[in-house]
Formats: sequence, C-alpha cells, structure tokens
Amino acid sequence: MSAAGILFLFAYAFKAWGWQRLFTEDERPEALTLAAAGGAASVGGVALPGRFDEAIRIAVVRRGPKKTAGLGAICLTLIIVGLLDSAALTPMASVAAAGSGSGGVQVGFALVAAAGVAAALLVLFLPRIAGLSFIGRCRWPLGAGAHGLPGAPPRRRGS
Repeated sequence: MSAAGILFLFAYAFKAWGWQRLFTEDERPEALTLAAAGGAASVGGVALPGRFDEAIRIAVVRRGPKKTAGLGAICLTLIIVGLLDSAALTPMASVAAAGSGSGGVQVGFALVAAAGVAAALLVLFLPRIAGLSFIGRCRWPLGAGAHGLPGAPPRRRGS
C-alpha cells in the first residue's frame, strides 16, 4: 500500500513536470504552480460536478507567480495532457480486452484501447496539423503557430 502511494506521488510530480514542458519557454509556469493546479483540481473534482476540475486548473495557473501563459496555451496543454492520459490507458485496456470473457465488456475495453491509440496519433501529428495552411489562418488555439508546438511554424503577428 505504501509503495503504491509513493509511486502515485512520483507520477504526480512527473506529470506536473511533463505538463510544464508543453508550454513555450517564455510562457512556461513553474512546475510547483502546475502541481498545485493538479492538487486543487483533485480536491475540487471531489466536490464539484462535471469537468470543473479543468476550470480549477486553469484558474490556479492563471493566478500563479509567472502569469505569462495565455488562456489558449493553458487550454491547449490541458487538452494534450488529457490525450496523453487516454494514450496511457491503451496497454491496460488492451490486456483487459484480451482477458475478458464477455463480448460486451471485451468490445468496451477494445474501444478504450482504440481511443487511446487515436489520441496518441493525434498528439504525434499535432505539430504537422498545426502547420497546415488553413489551420494557420484560424484565430483559435491551434492556429498561428500553435503556441510553440515543436515542428509548428512560428506565430505570425497580425494575421
């Protein structure tokens, strides 16, 4: 039991550090701010309905000591972290699908595994998607440089 708790703490810290790397260097919040946002979201998720935990994460990061991260950048990184969480479930869902005897349960686990593979592919190709010309003309978070995604073209001012 204590080993699981220690692993959970290490995973929590590693996730905050990884989330920090999704921001461009000039917008990057401190890892402790992101860890605090994750903790506040965990506590708020117990008491509040739906996806209010993401709103709590955004509010904590926006009020952090390094306030240069824009709302679009924060939302985009949260989407990517969610996609990576889905991809992380793929191996467990695949094993569960192979080991379950019931047809309906097996199909459900297979769908979770397929969604994880799709999420991983989306994250893998996101820089190329952000570089597409019609995406670059949009005024939403993936447009105009995609907040520094590796491989994406630089942001253009005034476009």
